[in-house]
Amino acid sequence: RGDNCVGVFKYMMVEFDNLSKEDQYRFWSGVHLPLRTLVDTGRKSVHAWIDIREFAPVEIVTLENWIQVIEKFYRQYLEPLGVDRACKNAARLSRLPGHYRKENQAYQRLIWLSANGRTI
Repeated sequence: RGDNCVGVFKYMMVEFDNLSKEDQYRFWSGVHLPLRTLVDTGRKSVHAWIDIREFAPVEIVTLENWIQVIEKFYRQYLEPLGVDRACKNAARLSRLPGHYRKENQAYQRLIWLSANGRTI
């Protein structure tokens, strides 16, 4: 579960904790990032998986690359938009569809999945 255990760097997980789900849907429908999937957490957030191979200026193959490129991208571009700052690490876990959350009686759901690697 630690960053040092990540062997392949493909996606970064992005979420907002301070926006309504409706505003999160609006954001993700308009942003120009290589979005691959959206998962409703069954609570207040939507988890977005962004394909870093589509926009990183270099291939991310080491944790040091991740820190230099992706964490910098988070700080410069995503955090000012209000994304959760805790999500920038390489080993960030995401919710998966199908799990039932007893505490609020809701399922985690797949909202959107990219077709053919299409960038929106």
